[in-house]
Amino acid sequence: MREKSKDENVNYDYVEVATKNVELENSVAKLISKNERLCNEINHVKQVFKEQFDSIKKKRVRTKEQSDSLIDKLNLKSAKNEDLKAQIHDKVFAITSLKNDLRKIKGKEIVDIAAQKPAANTIVLGMFKLDLVSLAPKLLQNRGAHIDYLKYTQEQANIIWGIVKQAKAK
Repeated sequence: MREKSKDENVNYDYVEVATKNVELENSVAKLISKNERLCNEINHVKQVFKEQFDSIKKKRVRTKEQSDSLIDKLNLKSAKNEDLKAQIHDKVFAITSLKNDLRKIKGKEIVDIAAQKPAANTIVLGMFKLDLVSLAPKLLQNRGAHIDYLKYTQEQANIIWGIVKQAKAK
């Protein structure tokens, strides 16, 4: 009876091992097919990325060429505009000169409109705000402070002089 049970156990173990072996072979086959599918997918994605990268490189080169040509056109137009402005400026000076010559011939007084300053008749409160501060006694011997104080005082005097000049003009 022991021999039968040993043979049965061996047969049972053999069947069990064979079953496990078949299951493992099926599992390995599934994994191999999945691996092949994933490898194919990876290769496809690599190819797509390579194509996109090449496309981006080509587009970048084209865009750079276009932007360079646009920059060149802009620079040419800017130079042309500057030339035209200079020509206009020269013509304005020529016209002004001719007008002055014409006035001289007619005997009229020559007045350069560009050089005229408008006379301000209104004085806005706070327009000529004075902030007079005396120099501290300890700074009297300081040459730099003294020079700064003199400049500041001169500015204030110029403001007062402007007020007086405007008042006389009225």
